[in-house]
Amino acid sequence: MGSVKDARTRELVQQAERALQGRDARAALGALREAEILAPEDSGIKMQLALALRATGDFTAALEAVEGALALDPYLLLGLLSKGWLLEKLGRPRQAAIAYRNALKIAPPDERLAPALKGPVQRAREAVAADSAAAVAFVEARLAEVRARHAGEDLKRFDMSRNVFLAGKKGYTPEPA
Repeated sequence: MGSVKDARTRELVQQAERALQGRDARAALGALREAEILAPEDSGIKMQLALALRATGDFTAALEAVEGALALDPYLLLGLLSKGWLLEKLGRPRQAAIAYRNALKIAPPDERLAPALKGPVQRAREAVAADSAAAVAFVEARLAEVRARHAGEDLKRFDMSRNVFLAGKKGYTPEPA
């Protein structure tokens, strides 16, 4: 019985792939939903479902499908990149940056990166850099008042603390005794 189910699942996935290639996202959705019922633990089917949903413009449902795939395989690079992209499309740039940061943590070096992932990984880097710059600007704007109150004072230790907080820099330099 298991082989019949597997054969039917493969058939449905192939049908969905043909439908997506023909730009028929609705037909792909039908096949993928049936395949998902037959193979609920298959992260690849969930990712294809997300692609079909994305093609229909239903970014919220696509995000749910991606999160389903990530629940099964949290180190799925394409899933994390897709989650970031979808969150950006849904107007949630801060959450997108978190997903992108996680993707960049597991992404292979550029020379080993699949050509199809180079663009999405670059987008992830840009989104993370923009989010980091926004965080720095936010903190610096709030620290301006503190600096003004302590004008003329040595703020070296304060700046070291700020650097540790904002950039994860070491707060000390080991020196021989």
